[in-house]
Amino acid sequence: MFALIRRDIALRHGEFRDTPTIEPCTVVGYWVTPFIQDPPADPSCVKATIEEGQMILCWEPNLAPFFYSYELYVMRDSEPPELLSAAPSRVAGWVDTTPPHGMRTYGVRAVSASGTLSAIVPSYPNLIE
Repeated sequence: MFALIRRDIALRHGEFRDTPTIEPCTVVGYWVTPFIQDPPADPSCVKATIEEGQMILCWEPNLAPFFYSYELYVMRDSEPPELLSAAPSRVAGWVDTTPPHGMRTYGVRAVSASGTLSAIVPSYPNLIE
């Protein structure tokens, strides 16, 4: 089970307190970070290549200490981007094993531990035959 980023939690006396309910054989972890308003750097060097009918995307990894996750989108003309990736996604790559035929463009954006978002950086369009 995965919980989304919780923001704007007021700390009483500078302390974070929580009482989780967990099932047997479950691990609970917290990553408590200060809120940083600045968005993470936009992903760079976003490349999409076709190999053996699969679309392989890669980009430069974000090494900032407040980096949290990537969001990967499929981009279509005159439509909002469609989210493809599960959250969180911390790897700087993606393989679309069954891309549809036709032109395909992907977009990647970074998410900080505070939940701020970078711009969506598109790949170059690729023709899948």
